Amino acid sequence: MRQLSRWLGLDGDGERSLQYSWPLPAWLTILLALATAVFVLRCYRSQIRAALNMHDSQPSSSERRRARRWLRLLPLLRLGSLAVLAWMMFGASWRRYETDLPELLLVVDDSQSMAQVDGAEGSPANRFEQVRQRLLDDDGRRLRRLSQRYRLRLLFLADDLRDAGAGDIQKALRQATLAPTSRRAATRLGDGLSELLAAQRTRTTAAMLVFTDGVNTVGRSLRDAADDAKRRGVPLWFAGVGSEQFEQDLRLADLVYPTTVFPGDLAQLHAKLYLQGGRQQGSHGDTAMVQLRDGDRVLDEVEVALDQQEGERAAGSVKLSYRAEQPGDHVLSVVAVAREGERNLANNQVQAEISVRDETIRVLMLQGHPSFDFQFLRNLLSQGLRRDEGDSAFALTTVLQDSDPEYASQDAHAARVFPATRDELMSYDVLIIGDADPGGLSQSQQEDIVAFVEQRGGALVLLSGPHFLPRAWRETPLEPLLPVDLGNAEFPHEEALLDREWPVRLTLLGADAPHLQLSDRPEDNDALWRKMPPLYWLVRAPAKPDVRVLLTAPRGDGQPDSPVVCSRYYGAGLVHFHATDESYRWSAHPAGRQFYARYWLQTLRQLSRAKLGESDGVELATDAERYARGQSVRFRVKFSNLRAAPAESDGVLLSLESGGRRRQLRLQRSGQRRELFEGRLDELPDGSYRAWLADPVSPGALPTCSFVIEPPQSEQTRLRTDLEAMREAAKETGGRAVMLPQLDDLLDDLPSGRQLRIRPLPPQPIWNSWWAAAALVALLTGEWLLRRANGLP
Repeated sequence: MRQLSRWLGLDGDGERSLQYSWPLPAWLTILLALATAVFVLRCYRSQIRAALNMHDSQPSSSERRRARRWLRLLPLLRLGSLAVLAWMMFGASWRRYETDLPELLLVVDDSQSMAQVDGAEGSPANRFEQVRQRLLDDDGRRLRRLSQRYRLRLLFLADDLRDAGAGDIQKALRQATLAPTSRRAATRLGDGLSELLAAQRTRTTAAMLVFTDGVNTVGRSLRDAADDAKRRGVPLWFAGVGSEQFEQDLRLADLVYPTTVFPGDLAQLHAKLYLQGGRQQGSHGDTAMVQLRDGDRVLDEVEVALDQQEGERAAGSVKLSYRAEQPGDHVLSVVAVAREGERNLANNQVQAEISVRDETIRVLMLQGHPSFDFQFLRNLLSQGLRRDEGDSAFALTTVLQDSDPEYASQDAHAARVFPATRDELMSYDVLIIGDADPGGLSQSQQEDIVAFVEQRGGALVLLSGPHFLPRAWRETPLEPLLPVDLGNAEFPHEEALLDREWPVRLTLLGADAPHLQLSDRPEDNDALWRKMPPLYWLVRAPAKPDVRVLLTAPRGDGQPDSPVVCSRYYGAGLVHFHATDESYRWSAHPAGRQFYARYWLQTLRQLSRAKLGESDGVELATDAERYARGQSVRFRVKFSNLRAAPAESDGVLLSLESGGRRRQLRLQRSGQRRELFEGRLDELPDGSYRAWLADPVSPGALPTCSFVIEPPQSEQTRLRTDLEAMREAAKETGGRAVMLPQLDDLLDDLPSGRQLRIRPLPPQPIWNSWWAAAALVALLTGEWLLRRANGLP
């Protein structure tokens, strides 16, 4: 092709374009061409007809057909000669420029993540060495191919952009090493590409070929750089290096636990476990082992199902427990057992500081008549839990309305009358009211009971009975305390007492309630409750909307289950309600009487936890101090004094400020924990944030916390090749992204680009070239010979 161009006189280096010196406008030129064509065709039409009539006299039909075909060429030859003549009249010439090859930018990522050796890819070399080997293979065959089409320029990119120049690219690559550690701690991939694009503003760039794993930890994203490249018309092409598999990284967060417990309590610790890359590349049902440790001793362990998905992370809920025995302060560790190949172990462990406080719980029991429930519970609490010193864990006082005057003198725990003053009532931690007649209490005593719960933050236990509770509480000051709706309540008939059994079942809330844990193993707890002896007397009343139902009794016939045990927050305190007076039947559990005792002792200790935290402090915290961009920020507000916690489930309001902008977040109560409120915010912009408690107002110092949203700083926590981000950036600019083994296919498809004009060259006329004159002579000669052969003048 080049020899043909030289033979035609068109040879020459550089860029060229046609120019004409014809003075007439295009529309007039077209009009003249059409008029000339019509004139020529009309003239030759009559001549061809006369020649055909002459041939019709010939006897051979084949000769007539041959003559007709040749004669039809006459107007075409004449039009062709006129076209060549017009071409010469146009004065066509080549406008020429001296040019240079377009530039191809080779950008090699030499950040810390490029030192990663991906054994799964089958190469012992690190990512940077893989790029070098691929470009230098076969004595630089790929680079030589590219240098024939482009001017090559080599650059290295990590925390900054470094130009290796446009000299000997092979020599520069052979001498290249990974950037110094100070420059490799982060990758400013988006910033570097945008900076390079800005520097290419006055240059002709065919494309930018980037060898990288796509890990971008600081600054602008690849998508931002792609927007810049699209505006400047420079396509981005990527050769991905490394592994597309997600790196395995377990992280524990959001640890929630009771900071203070009684001896013998089953302390439950809840946390969230995240697995980066778990289910994206793993199988369904991925799990991880989490342990609760006291030093080197494992107190509990659980296999956590990572069955929740949050962005690129699989997540699972962790629930661990241990029975606190030894009084004192204890530092426990919740540890996620590291996976094979996991590198970042700093976030696999969180600590819990738990104080075991051996304090006596003051309990007051009010009962109308000595029912079985009253007697069993009285005997249990009067025995208490004996400590080494011989003190009882409970200081019990009982008031029996239907008792003889001598009862109080015969029973060391009995009192003659219900406390007459509010101060006396306020000295107790738990008030248990059985089937007592509210008419036996004065108006002020009933109001004192309400104040005991609402203001003092005491715990009230209500045990239903056939005579007074809860039916006699209608239209009394005590009625608002009830967790059930009396308007739709159904009370058992006397004659039907033993006609129906009511088995009890745990609800989801009940299964998570610490005081309903009959076993240290959560998987055994539901089975133990299912084996509880059934009840025969039960008030069937629906729970109010703000009530937590813990135990239910199935009613059947498509009707909703009836609450058996439920609780609600009322003011600063808690009301715990039994819709039966037959919990004593649980002492006949087939597995032993201890489950009845365990239920009641755990319940009373749980209800008395307010006395363990008398401080009015409020703690506001996040699950971390620094977050990578895109991570969720979880907030936690914890009231040291349960009585200071809002009764409403959404009673905590936070305010946040960053860069002069403010926003608010309302937190929700966390399950059974009265003192704990939680919430989260997603997709917060980068920056420093300050959060504080806006409502309720804290009596002491304003609870505040600070945190920072930033790009991920450590490349060692992100080692997966982000080919998806590269593909999106390439698609935006008209390029392509493949993995390094497919580099040859990528090089074949690179755009040719536009050559760079250096200076204009003198025009090269082509209207007077020899081949134009030869074409004109050939067309006129052919027409003359054809006319002579057919007898035309």
